[in-house]
Amino acid sequence: PVRLPTAPSNQAVLDHYLGDPSKWHKIDLVRTQAPNAAGGWRYEAHLVVLTTPYVSPAVTERRATIAIEAMDRVAGIDVNVSNISIASHETGRSMRLTRIERDQTQKRSDRKRARRERRRLRELERSRRAMNRAQYQLSKRQEKRARRRAAAGQRSVEVIPMGPRNARTDGVPLQSYRRDRLSASFRRGRAAQAAEAASATQAARDRARTVAAEVVGTHGYQPIVEDCSIAAWSRSWGRAVAAFAPGMLITAIDREVRAVAAVAGTTGRVQRAATRTTALSQHCPCGRRVAKRLADRTHVCPSCRLRGDRDAIAAVLASFIVFDKPGEPSSARVDYDAADQALAEIRRVVRDPYSGWQDTLSESTDLSARDGSFIAWWTSTPDAVAVARRTVGTAVCPTLNETGARRTTSERTRWRTNMSPMRDPWSYLRDTS
Repeated sequence: PVRLPTAPSNQAVLDHYLGDPSKWHKIDLVRTQAPNAAGGWRYEAHLVVLTTPYVSPAVTERRATIAIEAMDRVAGIDVNVSNISIASHETGRSMRLTRIERDQTQKRSDRKRARRERRRLRELERSRRAMNRAQYQLSKRQEKRARRRAAAGQRSVEVIPMGPRNARTDGVPLQSYRRDRLSASFRRGRAAQAAEAASATQAARDRARTVAAEVVGTHGYQPIVEDCSIAAWSRSWGRAVAAFAPGMLITAIDREVRAVAAVAGTTGRVQRAATRTTALSQHCPCGRRVAKRLADRTHVCPSCRLRGDRDAIAAVLASFIVFDKPGEPSSARVDYDAADQALAEIRRVVRDPYSGWQDTLSESTDLSARDGSFIAWWTSTPDAVAVARRTVGTAVCPTLNETGARRTTSERTRWRTNMSPMRDPWSYLRDTS
């Protein structure tokens, strides 16, 4: 038997999926791990219907409004490890600038979740070692203690071995992990770990979908983004990329853009521009090349005297990208003539929003459910008042340490002791995970 929601608010959903008997459907009985359920499993019936997804009338009306009002608006997106800057305009006029990043509530929630995850992993490791003591060696400290007790004539103590696993000379374990004996507490802990990870992933997807709808509603459905490799970023800043998930955000924006473009009768999507032919972070809207290191977060042009956030300038330049061959990232180039003509409008939106931000908070909304808001959202307005939504506290200028994560004990020690003037000042901020 299948139990379907019978609330009056779900009647439209039921009619969409079950109103037409000619649509192909099937029902699958599945089970998922549930630590709190009896037996550790939860059984569900999944209904699969071969039809289009359900879209509420409110969403349909919102997308139709965007398709009409944002017909001539072009947006540029600058993606970073822990924030996204979006700028849009209508032929150089009515420029808007938005920044998306994790707020302090989300960062605290992520730190708590990471702490729980580390504790759970330690518990699982101790449980595995306790149930399979013959597969592990004693640590050096345990061996030293055993020798000291034997020399003193004391009896040996049974301990959980904390050394490496018994392995061959090439590092392969003598016994595979799948053959280990696992306790009931280990299985419950592993099920809780999987359930929490699935819940966090689903919450991130829901927040990304909400943010994408707000972005497309503000900046239109013709966005242009740099063709970056998120996988390459993960090799350098793994934890920061996983915490912010810029790829998930761009995917959600692309999905919303396609939906709005379908309502508008076009084939819109997120267009990608090659970084080699554009070099957005190394140029000024006036056309002059302004070289910057990764640590330089402020753009200062000696020619036109434009000063602003590096990411904001890059997003503005991305909105002026044109393609010689649509669909080919390598054919992208920046229209510096159009950007130079809109320089006055650019100065208005990129003037420094970080000074005195505590006194310019003019709007605040409640945090979303689950574990807080995904973004700290602000948009430059004509009167230069930063409208901050879903954020508390002060805004700080982004640096390479954009995740706010605490340094480990070894890193804190190295920061105090390694005070050589020749060292790299950003070395302790690089994530080598």
